[in-house]
Amino acid sequence: MINFLLVAMLQLSSSSIPIAINTGSGEGSSYGLDDYAAGIGITIEIAPGVEMPVINNGACFFPNKEDPRETVATTKWIDGGRGLDTAYSYNNQVVVGKAIAAASPAVRKELFQTTKVPGGRNASYALQIVKADIAMLGVKTVDLVLMHSPGKGGPGMAKRILDTYAGLEQALDEGLTRAIGVSNFKVVHLNVLKGAKLKHKPSVNQCFFAVGNHNDAAVALGKTMDITYAAYSPLGPFCEPVGNCSKPVLVDPTVKAITKKHNVSSAEVAMRWIVQQGHAIVTASAVAAYDVEDITGIFKFGLTADEMAKLTAFNSTAAGTVAIKTDDVVGETRASRAAGDTAGVAMDQRVTHSAGSRTGS
Repeated sequence: MINFLLVAMLQLSSSSIPIAINTGSGEGSSYGLDDYAAGIGITIEIAPGVEMPVINNGACFFPNKEDPRETVATTKWIDGGRGLDTAYSYNNQVVVGKAIAAASPAVRKELFQTTKVPGGRNASYALQIVKADIAMLGVKTVDLVLMHSPGKGGPGMAKRILDTYAGLEQALDEGLTRAIGVSNFKVVHLNVLKGAKLKHKPSVNQCFFAVGNHNDAAVALGKTMDITYAAYSPLGPFCEPVGNCSKPVLVDPTVKAITKKHNVSSAEVAMRWIVQQGHAIVTASAVAAYDVEDITGIFKFGLTADEMAKLTAFNSTAAGTVAIKTDDVVGETRASRAAGDTAGVAMDQRVTHSAGSRTGS
């Protein structure tokens, strides 16, 4: 089937910025706003014939192979979502795999599965980890394998990066994955790959990326290498315990002013800013069940060029350390928005921070 490209103006305002997204298969497909809200068919092509969902859920909040809450959370997510982000270091592939196994054949066929393996390993070891990871998930192949981090710096860093990456290339050659990439790679790490004679280029660089916290140099270099950027922790840094967050993006007056104009939550503004740049996002929840609808409202509106510029220029570090409640971090409910209460905050922790915020690099 041929995917067609739709440049979607997601807001009627003439000053809105369009985002190029794939919204269906075949010229006869017709996806409207209801489909956007359901998270159906919205993808980014990361490699020839490989379409990655714009929204992905990170299975990282219950890093225990015996914790059934991850099965519940994953089951809830794949009821409507399609992108599932996992990692070998999360140590919960078995319980995530149970949710995948319990899904209908149709859902399993549409599921896009990402996993990550540790960096700083030799090629043989990296390949074996990929195989072990896939086996624990209970699947034969995944869609995307990332090097979770570049590993430690210093002498020998470049060799370690290339050795691990060679293992990922072998996994791709053996049909264990449809695409490969990296995570937490900065300019210095990307330059290692750019200067090497790779058999397969990296398709994705998944990094911490949020309003007030973004590595624009790494994004720019990645574009020259035809690498798709995927943003984890799209709402800002995760605080454990919640409170005393040093970068309270979601309660900043600049962000709140934009939410009032569009009658959406701060979380939706923060994530819309990311996807409107053409990036994917990887979210996660600290609660065992939440709806895909809670975050896919980002496809129902668009930010103006002026709003995009203000959010890009936002310096969250200048906000200082501000104690905020859990509910403040996660934004407003759909009910409060419907009532016009865009200043209210409570999404019951259903939309929070993303994969990688606990594991780091």
